[in-house]
This record gives sequence, structure tokens and C-alpha cells, in this order.
Amino acid sequence: LHNYPNIIRLLRAAGITDRGHLCVGDVLLISRRNDVIPFVEEIVKAAPPGSPALACPTHCPVCDTPLVRTGEFLTCPNDESCPAQVSGAIKTWVKKLGLKGVGTTLIDTLCEQGIISDAADLYMLDAGELAEVRMDGRRVGSTATTVVPEIRSKMDLPLHVFAGSLNIPLCSRSTMKTVVDAGYDTLGKMRSANLAEIANIPGMGTGRAQSFLDGMLSKKDLMDKLIANGITIQAPATGKFLGQTFCFTGVREPDLEAEIESQGGTIKSGVSRGLTVLIAKDPKSTSGKAKKARSYGTEVIGLEDMWDRAGGRP
Repeated sequence: LHNYPNIIRLLRAAGITDRGHLCVGDVLLISRRNDVIPFVEEIVKAAPPGSPALACPTHCPVCDTPLVRTGEFLTCPNDESCPAQVSGAIKTWVKKLGLKGVGTTLIDTLCEQGIISDAADLYMLDAGELAEVRMDGRRVGSTATTVVPEIRSKMDLPLHVFAGSLNIPLCSRSTMKTVVDAGYDTLGKMRSANLAEIANIPGMGTGRAQSFLDGMLSKKDLMDKLIANGITIQAPATGKFLGQTFCFTGVREPDLEAEIESQGGTIKSGVSRGLTVLIAKDPKSTSGKAKKARSYGTEVIGLEDMWDRAGGRP
């Protein structure tokens, strides 16, 4: 529920100075932030001495590599061979692309059996061979005839989706869209950019820019392999939403997100000043996002209204 430094802050605010972790038995005050997120407001009462600790981990639970703290993040640095990170990166790619039916159990099985080692290997899967793979004691069977076509149905990708699905820290699809909108609208331009250029893009900054550059370098072989295995990158987007930004609240509509982006729009994860439209499940919503959007003068509309603006549902 919290970044670790905030746990320390809460402990100190409660006058608990003899430990740097929560314990079973601590009484916490929890609120519901933005109508969704459980948030620890304070430690109301400390657990008795000797209570079991909920200590911060020091080693990766999968590969036992010592963890590294970078700002608020506690991460395993073994991103090349940690089994959880290898499969996790593939799952991120699948999730970002919205590949239906390519489940986490299947990905774990293919990784464990050495059939795939990165997202690019997904595009070399053969339906016949995949059908013979045993998962949870059973053959994948006819599921392979839906999985393989689904994977191959989304091989022509916008640049920000391609780059933003590679599991580069601090560089989501929306961040990559920011970079693309700043003029780095080809993979070549992204790769040749320098730190100062990316850091000067509004919303980036030095830390995010450095992560971007590190990712362009560390993921170069994977990007080349994805392209070699059939992935193509679309030409820069144009359309009536070019230069406009959109955010969803209370609902996810991947098809609508894709349509907005195909017409030049940018999807944001949060509400900030300058957001063009907030798309809500209920346009009369009083959620935190909706209130914040209205305070900025941002228009709040429903899904159907947004589909109409995009040209109608497919």
C-alpha cells in the first residue's frame, strides 16, 4: 500500500523509533483515496514488543539477488536472468498489447520449458508445436489455434506502444507518447537522442530521461529481434486528436484508447492541468479525478460521447 519511505514516516509520526517496519498487531487507520485506493493514513497504536515483523525484503524472492533501492523503488537488478523478471517482461508486453488468451500460466510454462526467453520469441511460436506443450499436466491442445493468431494479429504497432511495452522503468506508453510528440517519432530518432534533449521535454526531467536512454540501450537487441521476427512500427500518427490529451476514470476501454491514439491523441494516466478530456464511466462522477478535472476546466464526458467524437464504434 505504500512506498517504503512512507512507512518510515508513519512510524516516526507515531513515535515508533525502535524499528523500521510494521508489525503484526499494529493498528492502522485506512482511508479510501480517489474512491479506489486503500491508503494508510497513520499508525494508531503500536503492536506489543516482540510481535512478528513485516520487514522490508532485502533479497529477490526468486533469484536471491540483493535488492537495490532507486528512489522510491526496490528492485531486483538481475533483469537478464531472474526468472520472474524474464517472464514478467513478457507478461508486460502481452498486457500492454492487449493480447487476449495469452495467459500468465502459459507464459510461465513456456519460459520454464525454455521455449521462449523474451517477447520476440512469441512471434516464432508454431501452433502445432504449441499444442503439444504440457501445461499443468495437460496439453495446450486446441488453445494454440487461438493463441498464435491472436499474437500475430497485433504486429503493426505505433512507436509509443512498441517502445512503451518493453518494460523500461519510468517509461510507460504515455511517457513514450510524450517523447514521440516532442519530435522523436522514429526509432532512429529515439536511439540517437541525448540526455539533455530528452530531459528538456516537458514532463520528462533528468531521471526519467536517463531511464529512457538506458532502456534504449539495454533493449536494443530485443527491439531488433522483435522487428526481425515481424513487428513493424507505424508511421507517425496524424488525425483530429493530434496534440490533445485524454484520461479515463472508472473504466478501461482498450479499443477506444487505441482509436484515440490512432487519430493522434495521447492517453494520460492521471489528471493534470492542460488535459483535454476526461472520459468517465459516469460523466456526472464526483470522484477525485473528476473533481480535479473540473477544477482545471477540463471537459468530462462519457464513453459513448467519446466514441462519437472518434467516429463511432467499430
